[in-house]
Amino acid sequence: MNYKLKIQKVISLFIALQIAMFGLTPVCNADGSGLNEINILNPENSKFTIQTSEAVIDGSLALDENIVTPATTKEYNGIPIFDINGNEGKDYIILMTVELTNESPMKRFKWNYEYGVPYADGTFYSNGGAVYYGETVIPWPEGVDVFVSSNGKDGSWEKVYSCDSLKDKLIEEKREETLWDHSEGIRTYYNLEFDREVTAKYMRLAIREMKPWLGPINMPEIKIFGDVDALPSDFKKINVSAPDCVKVQMFDENLIGKEYGHVGKQITFKAENDEVSQINSVKVNGETIKGINNEYSFTMPDKEVNIEIDAGVSDFENTPLKL
Repeated sequence: MNYKLKIQKVISLFIALQIAMFGLTPVCNADGSGLNEINILNPENSKFTIQTSEAVIDGSLALDENIVTPATTKEYNGIPIFDINGNEGKDYIILMTVELTNESPMKRFKWNYEYGVPYADGTFYSNGGAVYYGETVIPWPEGVDVFVSSNGKDGSWEKVYSCDSLKDKLIEEKREETLWDHSEGIRTYYNLEFDREVTAKYMRLAIREMKPWLGPINMPEIKIFGDVDALPSDFKKINVSAPDCVKVQMFDENLIGKEYGHVGKQITFKAENDEVSQINSVKVNGETIKGINNEYSFTMPDKEVNIEIDAGVSDFENTPLKL
């Protein structure tokens, strides 16, 4: 029985009760960030690469903001063959590297983690465990280190986290989105708190071994959090106001996260209306801009930006029915 997970559930319920009874303010946002934190990643401003004995794997599925589609290590050898630079060595069996477009503040890594059990057809079932000494367990990483770098070059990696074992450190969360499986929306992750906040362009997670056996690691989602106060001065806030009938995606290489744009750079975002609605206008700081194929662009000024989207029922839906 995992008593740690049960205690965490009780604490979560207690906090929710306090909020309901006394109006206390939550200490975190819907994406898991603290009130002064942001997730600095988005699908366009970062790359995620997984390096094992068998292959170098594109891990972009962990950045696509779809918890159902995981990046995976696939199968690998349990003998350490890498040093922290990714060269031949005797330290690590797996290296996972995040590369960002811009240097950004980093203080902790949220690593959604699921163990994969291989099927005969080569696919993997996540959250798979097996009986080990009479208990069902999910294998865990041993000897986990996190390094950061400003340029990703050999010799530039600086250690910011180290843990001998992640056994019993897996945390459960209830996802907000609807997941059509037997899990009732429950997913698992590790929260790796760095020993200090840093500013870097690269982050590398290194694993020395897996216990009690090897198997593919599936990663539906990864996030790196940093403090808003530590953002570079040439990144300014972007606020978006849109009705529920419009879905806005702020994914761009010139953003840190989804809310802070690089001054002087072009910022592109997507705004899509639902099937019975239409977008009437899109304004950036009061000025109307035009889009192509639901994509809109503007140059980030040296000040805060307000994007206002006006939308409503489409003209087609409003056309009277003639018999």
